[in-house]
Amino acid sequence: MKRSKKIISLVAVLVVIIAAVSIRAALSIEKGSCGENVNYKYNPFSDTLIVSGSGPMADYDDPYDFYNENKNETPFHELYNIKKVIIEEGITYIGENAFARVSEIRSITIPQSVTSIGSFAFKGCYELPEISIPATVTEMGYAPFSGCSKLKSITVDKENKSFVNDEAGALFSSDMTRLINFPAGNELKAYTISESVEEIDPSAFLSCYNLESVVIPDGIKSIEADTFNG
Repeated sequence: MKRSKKIISLVAVLVVIIAAVSIRAALSIEKGSCGENVNYKYNPFSDTLIVSGSGPMADYDDPYDFYNENKNETPFHELYNIKKVIIEEGITYIGENAFARVSEIRSITIPQSVTSIGSFAFKGCYELPEISIPATVTEMGYAPFSGCSKLKSITVDKENKSFVNDEAGALFSSDMTRLINFPAGNELKAYTISESVEEIDPSAFLSCYNLESVVIPDGIKSIEADTFNG
């Protein structure tokens, strides 16, 4: 009887070891390229994606364009459990749709080396609660944080000469003539757009479910059809 118990115990230990090895193999570290001189490494054990190298990241197609069967999507779109993104010093540009639809991201580090952020770069990062824009960013595509439904505020470094945020955490050009993004997770029920604003980015108010009214100034020259989607 004792011998049979020992055998059973040994088998159980072996099963546990094999299962652990199998899980570890399934959760292998993912590596790849996301720019000519830019690489990424995803560690599934820490749910962390690190982007490193030098120069610009690549641009990608809109993952929400379901009519485009041949779209070039970001390599991160199937890494569903990414919760933390660290973009290392040396990266100068965050590409269009680079992190679009990577919905579980909760933290993003943007380094001082970044000078430009592409259109819709973080579109649909639903779990992202906040974001900080460094002083070095001088160019910004359309609504890079559109559809981030839990985003409470966008904070721009006070030393930044090209962009600012208002008290509601909305993102503007420094002269306040362009409204780039309203943080969709802001709990305001009503919002009055500054009288200085002439242009509102497409999807700037995407997924702003808490907003019930927006006062638009007379100086607005045009409003895109999808500005207030959702």
